[in-house]
Amino acid sequence: MEISFLADQNYFCKTIAEWYYNEWAKHYNVPFNVVFEDVKIKSKSKTKFPLCFVAMDQNNAIGAVELKLYENKGYNYKHWLGGLFVLPDHRRSGIAKKLIQAALDHSQKLGVEALYLQCKTEHSSLYSLFGFTSIHLLSDNTCVMVKASACLLYTSDAAD
Repeated sequence: MEISFLADQNYFCKTIAEWYYNEWAKHYNVPFNVVFEDVKIKSKSKTKFPLCFVAMDQNNAIGAVELKLYENKGYNYKHWLGGLFVLPDHRRSGIAKKLIQAALDHSQKLGVEALYLQCKTEHSSLYSLFGFTSIHLLSDNTCVMVKASACLLYTSDAAD
């Protein structure tokens, strides 16, 4: 399994857009072409937000995670981790953790002071392993979490 920037593997844009559309966007009536254009934007950079990482196994995309700007318009938080997705057949094999760590490592290299994410509260324990702390509980069983730059490195052996 290898993790790369989507900018280096941009032929996976449509695949990742399909994942995001089927997992989230279609439930909110967001058209596929909007999702696809958004993913293409994230395939253009390795050094500036927004950008995307893709996990690959034998040259097949099996997961992705994004670094985004101002993801939740309800908060004036700049840098976000989001779009974490792993194909169902590859879940529970550590791929999500490796994608998160790649994003955290890169955020630190870019000098990000705080990284936020929004997730279902039932998934918050995964992010807690990386030092994210819940700071807002939202009405739809989701929460907003944050990790400060001094802690952007993975610190728990329990996740391995």
